[in-house]
Amino acid sequence: MITLDAQLNGGRFSQYTNFPFNSMVRFGERFLGAGPSGLFEIGANTDNGAPINAMFELPTTDLGVHQMKRIRFVYLGLEAEGKLEFLVTTDQQVRKTEVYRVENVKPSGQQRIRFSIIRAQYGRYFTTALRNVAGADFKIDRIEALPVVLSSGITR
Repeated sequence: MITLDAQLNGGRFSQYTNFPFNSMVRFGERFLGAGPSGLFEIGANTDNGAPINAMFELPTTDLGVHQMKRIRFVYLGLEAEGKLEFLVTTDQQVRKTEVYRVENVKPSGQQRIRFSIIRAQYGRYFTTALRNVAGADFKIDRIEALPVVLSSGITR
């Protein structure tokens, strides 16, 4: 079963997959799932003792610039209770994905993190994703990228 939780006032969506439920409901601030095995509350930090993996991928973009480019820095506005990984896929000659560890995350509170993207990763289009490590809980407020337009390949 795949369930979508839509927060229409903010345009935010959550997707729940691989639950053995035939129905789900939000009751106040609690999420409940029902199935042949009974009624369960969704919201624990682990799934039967195993970390809960979470990730999201943003749509592919050219960042509003038609030329080839590389991303110099990525800035994340976030709250996190552990380590995260940021994935960047480019459309260079061979589609390539690099994984960047999001370091220096404080254990609580809203914060802004900056990290560098390697110079060898460039292209016209970029696809980015963020995932947790070892089930770390996280909330993302903002993702910003500083692109550098490359002069190679531009005809004058």
